[in-house]
Amino acid sequence: MVYFNRNDYNKSIKLFNHIIKIYPSFYQAHFQLGNIYKLLGDLKKAKQSYKQSFSINSYHETSLFELSLIEMENGYYEEALKGFYKILDIVPSHPGAMMGIGLSYGTTGKFDKAIEYIEKTYKKDKEFKDLFVRLGWIKMKYRDWNKALMIAEIDEERGRLSDVCKIQYALICGRNGKIAKAEKIIEDVYDRDHLSFDGFSQLGWMHTENRNWQIAYDYFLKDFIRNRLSDLWKVNFAIICIYMNRLNFANELIKDIYSKNNYVYDAFAKLGLSLYYTTKKVKILLEFLEKDEKYNRKSIEGDIIYAMALCGNQKEKEALDLIKEIYSKDNNINDTYSVVGWQLIELNFPEHGLRTMEIDYIENRMSSYWKANFAFQLRIYGKRDYAIRVFNSLYSENPHTKEYLIGYPIYPLKILSTLELKDLIFKNL
Repeated sequence: MVYFNRNDYNKSIKLFNHIIKIYPSFYQAHFQLGNIYKLLGDLKKAKQSYKQSFSINSYHETSLFELSLIEMENGYYEEALKGFYKILDIVPSHPGAMMGIGLSYGTTGKFDKAIEYIEKTYKKDKEFKDLFVRLGWIKMKYRDWNKALMIAEIDEERGRLSDVCKIQYALICGRNGKIAKAEKIIEDVYDRDHLSFDGFSQLGWMHTENRNWQIAYDYFLKDFIRNRLSDLWKVNFAIICIYMNRLNFANELIKDIYSKNNYVYDAFAKLGLSLYYTTKKVKILLEFLEKDEKYNRKSIEGDIIYAMALCGNQKEKEALDLIKEIYSKDNNINDTYSVVGWQLIELNFPEHGLRTMEIDYIENRMSSYWKANFAFQLRIYGKRDYAIRVFNSLYSENPHTKEYLIGYPIYPLKILSTLELKDLIFKNL
């Protein structure tokens, strides 16, 4: 029996581990264990359990499906595609597998293939909905707003749009300047579903990119007044309040979140980080980090922000020692040396910054996003051959066209595609 109350998950884990100890070949026990770990967010253990279940019963496609979903949702698209295609070998025309193939192709930039498999999914199972909206949302990451809307509109035209993804659809409309339509969709969802949250806030968050704090604040306020703002988005509201000179309100908002929700961490650290970016005063950031410690709400993310504060306070060795400790605690944490190294470059210590970023690259703890930035910074500071090697390793991992936010701190922030980045790195500046 699986206990779905959070306090009973440990009982479920003990139960299934006990069953596995007696019957190690009972694949369903491994599968259910994977489901529990997935609910708890422990994806590493979930993957192990699903793999074990499928290794015992290679016809249990559901184990492979759950495993492939985790791979897809965490950016391992090649592994996800292998899994989904293998499911089709077991169950031809499996709609879930076709859906996964379509969305995986979309995320790797192969939109023609993505559309082909989504069409196959819809033809096979009329119960599937929202797949073109989800594909449009993926297209949004490429900042191709118009194409994203054209794709998403297919679901609306065919009656395949459910309330679950209507807010996503509204945001795509908002990105294309169809503000009235976006607002109406969100209002309609709110009228029908009292459990929908954060619609106007997500619409407002888009305006923070252009530092339109008043517009963002007004949208957040709509959700806040209606009690439609989740605790995680309340933290974002508090950050916006910082830029609206409402520091006291932001403080009280975080205190209220902490008093009601035991699962929110590092909220004051995020406020402090926003203030640090505007004031460049490390002391303020440290004061906010202390508040999280006071409320016992500091997690590894807070430690990473603390490492940034140490770096900004010219305590580079202490910052690097802290990152080493963070990495020793969790093998799933990546890019932390890169974040701190980037800050050192901003502080006009490029050699220190590049050496710090390099640690992630050498230890294979650097994501493709940071590899792109590392390669660019190496090129800027005259290390062309090294930059080319880093770019080639990035390209070999993911040859599909992606877009990266590149340029800080010497150049203005700019979105560059993989090919544009290649041109900058390979040419003689």
